[in-house]
Amino acid sequence: MRTTRLKAGAVLVGLVLAGTVLAACSSGSGGASGSTTTTASSATSGIKAAVTAFLSGQGVQSFKYDITKADVSTTDSTWAYFFVAPVHADQADFQSFYGFAQKTGGSWKVVSSGSSEVGCPPGAAGNGVVPSAVLSEFGLTCPPSTTTTTTAATTTTAPPAATTTTSQQSALTAAVTAFQTSEGVPQSKYLVTKVQVSTVQSTWAIFSVGPSTTSKATFQGGYGFLHRSGGTWSVASFGSAEVGCPPGAAGNTVVPTAVLAGFGQSCPTTATTTTS
Repeated sequence: MRTTRLKAGAVLVGLVLAGTVLAACSSGSGGASGSTTTTASSATSGIKAAVTAFLSGQGVQSFKYDITKADVSTTDSTWAYFFVAPVHADQADFQSFYGFAQKTGGSWKVVSSGSSEVGCPPGAAGNGVVPSAVLSEFGLTCPPSTTTTTTAATTTTAPPAATTTTSQQSALTAAVTAFQTSEGVPQSKYLVTKVQVSTVQSTWAIFSVGPSTTSKATFQGGYGFLHRSGGTWSVASFGSAEVGCPPGAAGNTVVPTAVLAGFGQSCPTTATTTTS
């Protein structure tokens, strides 16, 4: 679900955070729209203070954003979900993101944040693994791991990764660049870090963008999907999480369920995806 510049997705220029940016989930709020969690005001204050401290450490001024959600998990009260969105005046240069804070020793601390797959294994500095039950409570899932199972009779494997030719890669990258240019984002700000055609339906492809070396403090990556129509690739959906998920909107075309699954993506369980 895109949340700023493209309504159902997120703006590119903003904040570089840990956590991957090539996958599913923000959600307009990272997938948390289905949660029924309620949070006491004291807990809310503590979570927001932790998020503010985290962003201050990243050099982000507090007047640029609003912390629109700060909900303690009902599954495990030592975990909390939060969502950050730009204030109206900064919608052009700050991308929404979401994350999780953990309470240890009586204090809240941000342990995972980003635009998608936040809190998913294998985890890394700034992207601590969040219990699966907590993720599920907020309507979030991690992509399935690729595994191979061998038996005496058969061998089954997860679907193979898509192979993208050099010519396809050039066309896809050009489409992403054209999209970013139309949104007023200079090429010097970002790098197209991934373009891959679907093996399920070859008219769909996934892409991701990240900050250039000189823009790591002011630009957060995102991901999206391209669609080929009439022989031409164009960006159909882009954002920070739940990209391509129903109900869809301008700039966030619903992507076929099979295509999403082929890239390890999924939509919140409360959503109904398309099959064509």
